[in-house]
Amino acid sequence: MHYLLISGITMRYSSLYKTSTRKLLPLRLSVLVIMMFLSCAASGRNDIAALNSKLKQAGNDSEKLKAYVEIYTHYEYSNSDSVIFYMNQGLSVFTGHNYKPGVAEMLSRLGGIYASKSMLEIAEKTNEEALKIFTELNDKYGIANANNVLGVVQGRKGDFAGAANHFFIALKIYEGLNDTVGITDDYIKLGKANEINNNFDKALEYYYRGLKLLNGKPVNDVVIFINNNIGAVFIGKKDYLSAMKYLQKALEESKAPAYAQIRILPLINIGDVYAEMGDKKKAALYYRQALEIAEQEHLPENYARILMNIANLDLRSKPENAIALLKEGLQTAKDIGDKQLQADILKHLIEFYKEKGNYKEAFSVLEQQKLILDSVLSLEKARVIANLEALHDLDKLSSKFLKLELSEQKQLQKKNTIITIAALLLVLLIIVVFFLWKLNQINTHLSKSEQQLKKASSVKNKLISIIAHDLIGSIGFMPLALGLCKDDSIVPEERNKLLGQLELNAISSFETLQNMLDWGKEQIQGVSLNQKYIDIHDVASEVLHFVHIAAANKLITIEDNIDPGITVFADPNHFKFIFRNLLSNAIKFTHKNGFIQINARKSEDESTMVFSVRDNGVGIKSDKKPDIFESAGGSDIGTDNEKGNGIGLKLCKEFVTENGGEIWMESEKGKGTTFYFSLKTNA
Repeated sequence: MHYLLISGITMRYSSLYKTSTRKLLPLRLSVLVIMMFLSCAASGRNDIAALNSKLKQAGNDSEKLKAYVEIYTHYEYSNSDSVIFYMNQGLSVFTGHNYKPGVAEMLSRLGGIYASKSMLEIAEKTNEEALKIFTELNDKYGIANANNVLGVVQGRKGDFAGAANHFFIALKIYEGLNDTVGITDDYIKLGKANEINNNFDKALEYYYRGLKLLNGKPVNDVVIFINNNIGAVFIGKKDYLSAMKYLQKALEESKAPAYAQIRILPLINIGDVYAEMGDKKKAALYYRQALEIAEQEHLPENYARILMNIANLDLRSKPENAIALLKEGLQTAKDIGDKQLQADILKHLIEFYKEKGNYKEAFSVLEQQKLILDSVLSLEKARVIANLEALHDLDKLSSKFLKLELSEQKQLQKKNTIITIAALLLVLLIIVVFFLWKLNQINTHLSKSEQQLKKASSVKNKLISIIAHDLIGSIGFMPLALGLCKDDSIVPEERNKLLGQLELNAISSFETLQNMLDWGKEQIQGVSLNQKYIDIHDVASEVLHFVHIAAANKLITIEDNIDPGITVFADPNHFKFIFRNLLSNAIKFTHKNGFIQINARKSEDESTMVFSVRDNGVGIKSDKKPDIFESAGGSDIGTDNEKGNGIGLKLCKEFVTENGGEIWMESEKGKGTTFYFSLKTNA
């Protein structure tokens, strides 16, 4: 893949700016922070002891704010945790003083750092709070910057339309201020948003606008970045001639020693062009140049990833050399403690060993990768917890800031009562009652927000638990089974058995993952409805095709009594989910050589169509019948030891109800179960 600039978060105060870059590599985004953009690199060398002294000597809030901004600049690229500590300290100070410019500035800078650490919820909330205050203060630069951070957050979440909207707001402000730097920065952001959406021509349009603004000015970081990004877009368009034109220009512009780290970008992109054109010799030449810079500039993550690029060139011609390069990259990743990078390199090693037919080594590396991925999952849980804790702390500070504002207003009212006691007693009473009501509303809102956060956290934890419990085992089996199937020494019977088990694992994993994702979306966002007239026979045939392997393995006969031409008014995806889950459950709890019967009939008033899925399986215990559609955790084991997560029936009820229908069941222990559900025949 190729390097592109993702113009990240531009912080504004006393002409301070920040820009980030990233490389798009298989399986993940690798962040390369270029620590030399405009004035922030020079001021970042200030001694922290002197800055702390300056902070203590600050005589007013305005001077304190300048001191905190300088501390931010000092730690901006080297220690994000120190930035968070000092910005939270400043936030507490300015909140206590009710100094709104300081509160907004600290919130905005915290949001930028949180966004860079992928703590997207707290990043979004802090900048929304900052945006409110900047708007109240009519601080144009603050409003633009908050919108830029919110755009970056939305882009990280995959909402590129929402991201572009925030960038356009910031762009309009910078245009009104005639701020060339701000305008160019937003052109780069808009170009990147369109590039990720494969709107290559639109991306080029914004990059060209940025270049035009900088035309005639001395070469700087931004010019190099834009030329590199344009070249990267042309790689995406498979227009290698145009790509080389801009990449060579970026390479020529980055000759100066000050641009050594930036020079890595066009070097790797040019290497990618030659690799895709089949010229491995030239590709290796440019990768090696980039590798040398990464080593000289002490960029270990990029060093390891460039080694992966070179190893890919040597996969078939020099497999032993490729493996040696990957092992060197793996050691580098271990030295810097980058778990995800280790997992990426281990994946390449597994592929190389399988290519050589060394399945024993492939299996050994697969076990290492599983341990690393488990560790990454634990780190992700810790990040989620840190995100929730930060949200909680922000809520406490927001509440404190609000109480201070209320206290000041009450003090003002008391002074006024001294002048006109009789007249203002009544006014004061009304104001107190109003604020008590307002405080009650705020407390109610905070309580609801806390419950929503707890629910969201619970949903996330459950999703992680299901992934760990239900998916890792079956999915982890698949690569090894595929590798073994390629081994010519395995007899056909064993290979067919492996393929059959692999197919069942894939179906089970898909069904579990689909249920899990639908349940998580319903819990967090609510049910989304898109009703239309659908032909039931076609949908039923599609679902029957999906489950036929599971049924065939248990020698179960499925009798389909749904006549062609039957239509209902419902959401097609919801109907497919309901039908698939009920049929899968029937197969799961039916013994070998059993039967399942599917029927559809109109209700007496012909306003609804009633569907049924009947089996002669194990039936349902009496104590489980009352809440069969309510529980979202745990499930009985099937007749062939099939596992489940208990989410399916709960979602079935949600979807049936949302489409205006009903769902119920009849069951007798040991004799089987029939599930019924109804849907409307007309809109």
